[in-house]
Formats: sequence, structure tokens, C-alpha cells
Amino acid sequence: MYPSSRGVDVCIEGTEHHPECPHGPTLLFTRYYESKPLRQFYACSAYRDRKSDGCSFFQWADEPTRPEKEALRRQINALHRPRRTHAENEERLENLSAEEGNAVRYCHQCETLLPKKERKEHAEHEDRVQMISKNRLRYPSQILTPRDDDKSYAQYLFNEESVEFFLSMLIELEFSHVLCIGCPTVHEAVVASESPLQSFLLDLDYRYTQFWPQLSFQEFNLFNCHFFDGAKGEANFKRFLKSAKGGKIAFFLDPPFGGLSEAISSTLAKLKSMARPKALHSELFWVFPYFLEKQLLDACPSLHMLDYKIGYSNYPKSRNSKRGSHVRLFTSVNAEKVVLPASEGYRFCTRCKRYSSQENKHCTKCKACPSKDGRTYVHCNLCTTCVKPDWIHCPSCLKCMPVSHTCEAEEGGPVKVGCHVCGDVSHKRRDCPRIGVLFKRKQRKRKRGKEQPASGKRRNEPSVVNV
Repeated sequence: MYPSSRGVDVCIEGTEHHPECPHGPTLLFTRYYESKPLRQFYACSAYRDRKSDGCSFFQWADEPTRPEKEALRRQINALHRPRRTHAENEERLENLSAEEGNAVRYCHQCETLLPKKERKEHAEHEDRVQMISKNRLRYPSQILTPRDDDKSYAQYLFNEESVEFFLSMLIELEFSHVLCIGCPTVHEAVVASESPLQSFLLDLDYRYTQFWPQLSFQEFNLFNCHFFDGAKGEANFKRFLKSAKGGKIAFFLDPPFGGLSEAISSTLAKLKSMARPKALHSELFWVFPYFLEKQLLDACPSLHMLDYKIGYSNYPKSRNSKRGSHVRLFTSVNAEKVVLPASEGYRFCTRCKRYSSQENKHCTKCKACPSKDGRTYVHCNLCTTCVKPDWIHCPSCLKCMPVSHTCEAEEGGPVKVGCHVCGDVSHKRRDCPRIGVLFKRKQRKRKRGKEQPASGKRRNEPSVVNV
């Protein structure tokens, strides 16, 4: 029996022997079909859409790669690397800082800082060249143009209120070090503050190498734990971890909301394992939407969601919603210790022993502050739980549902979702004991097919560019 519905699962394992794309080692995925055996393939770890401006890498795991194709890939990977290394950019920054005057030039056309000797080369870009004060170089997120393609790579920056809260929270919780992963504004705030808090930034955006030295920033892929500077970049990161010995380090990350939580969780485990000594005290802060709570907690069970609504300066959905931002802060720190700002309407619930938002009223029957989406929930005595205020109790479904829902009774009753491979409802497809059997059977079938004369029939493959 083959899968009754399509889907793709990521296989979390070592990527040492995986083929590489411009963004480091690829990830291995398992694809399920309706009427044929499952199949595994390699694809880019960082970019989700192969058909847009993202990464088009694709390779079936059971098909060998020709030597000439591997050579072509190496050439493509090399062409995607910037012309200057991080060390060269660091030297350029030092020379720029030593130049006379209080301002430097930045070319938005070429996305590069301009020393005096290079200004003539950008004369045609005069309308895109901006004068920047040297003090402002400490805030590169205000200089760089954020990427805005949600299908490939988008950058959304925390607003000033959220950054101030994060900084004060980290100081109040007495952290000595913070590792910012994809959070350039938090890194900037820590560096600019007068606190003893030390920060290190990991980000996929190469442009930050122009502003931050190697000892405080490394170009990094969160989904496959890849340092683009290789062993040198990893050594600089380990040096930062070593300096946290005897203190407390916060892992603070703001990953893409469509990213794979399991892959991120695997990377975090690898980063923590690099610490010496192993007993380094660390806590995790993960920025994610409230409606992806289950997905996140499946990957990181030690986390819990706080009520704090995170705002972004360039993300319209976080400002225009009547309920406020849908993005929350998940953490491994005891919720009672994280003080949310009273100036923004948060209050301490003595019964829950945590801070709750103004509209999140405590329910004496549920013994909790149950709201998650920015509205005040109401208690349903029939469901014995609090539900969203616009839901009603459906006598057919025997639970509260949206008014416009289709009753389960009209569709033949509730459907139990279980394994798509064998049909057993006691486990999901990735845990199915038959996956290995089906995969080996498929490999034998393909091997027999290769031994037979070619029929000339075209193989059905995804419509992507293979490189």
C-alpha cells in the first residue's frame, strides 16, 4: 500500500556526504506519492522555492551524478561566492574608519561601502550613492536594503520597541552573552549598549561582512549548520562560546516562518555541542507565529510561548492587524522570570505565575490565561475549555467550531489521520517501520529496470532546473 496523500518530510541526519549547492550541504527529503513508491532527493536547505529567484538545486538520491555534472556544480558554487572574503572586507572597514571626515559613501547599486580610491568607479551610480556617518556604521540594518522575496529570502527587522524590550530582558535575566541568529537589530543594540553583555551574530546575509569583524559575525546557514568561512569561521564562533565560560548565554533566533523547525533544532543542538565546557549554561529564545506553536514544540519541547507581541518595522502584517502582531516569543526560561512591559498593557497573573496581555483574561474554570490570538476567549461548558469568541458549539461535531464550518457528520464522521504508508493511525509516516522495506524494494526495482534495454520513455521529473 502506497501513500494515500502526497507530502514531503525532511530527513534529519548528518550532511557531511550530501551534495553541495551555493548555500552549503543540501538536505535529504523523502517524497510520498499517491500511486507509486516513496522517493528521496536532495535540495537546497536555505531556499524553499526552486522556481523563483531561490536555489534551483535538485538531485534524486538514488541516481548517481556524472563527474562532468559535479564539476559544473563546483563552478556554479564558486561563481555564487562574493569576490571579496570576510577578511578583505574587514581590512576595508578599518581603512574606511581611518579616512578623514565623519562620513563614508555607500553604493546601493553595488551594495558596497566605497573607499576614496574606488569612488570614480561608481560615478555612474551617483543617484544611488548615499553619505553615511561613521557612527551609523554600527547599525548596518538601517543602511542595507532588506531582501523582500517571501518565496526565496525575505528580511524583516524588529521595530524599536521590540528591540528595547529584548535588550532590557536579556540584561534583567543576567545573561553575559547572546548569540543572535538572524537578528541583526538585536546584535546592533547589544554592541551599542553600555552593558557588559557580549554578542555574536550569525546570518545568511553576506553583506554584513562589510560592517562586522570576524570575531563578532559569521556568514551562516541555520538550516544545515554551515559556516561559509569553513573551519576559520567555526573557530571564531567557538572562541565566542569559550568566552562565555562561567556566564550565561542566550541563543536568540528569528528564523523564516516557513523554515523547517526540525532542521533548525538539529542545528541548535550542534552549536551547543561546540561549547567547551559542555556544561555551559544556555537558554533559548525563538521568535515564531503563535499559530505554528505545535510545529515548534514538536521540534523543541522545552519551549513555551510568552504573550509578548513582537513588532516589525518593515512587515505590514505585524502593524495592520486589529489583534496586533501574530508573532510571539518562545523561550526555555521560566515564564515567571520574563517581565513583560506594563507600558504596553501586560500584567502579571498571580494564579498562572506569568505575564499576560491585557485582553488575555484568566479563566477560573480552565485555571489559565488561554488566549493566543489577541482576543479574549470565552469558556464553553460543553467543551470544558475556552474557545475563540466567534466560535459556537456544534451539536453534530460535539465541539466548538467556526460558524461557517462544514460538520464532520455531513462528511461521514471525523477522519483519523495516521500513517500514509501503511494506514496505521498509531504513528505518522516518518516513524513507519515499513519505510525502509519499501525504499529497498524500490531500489531493487530500479536496478532491474536499468539492466533492461531502454524503452525511450521519458522519465517524469519535477519541472526545475537541475545543475
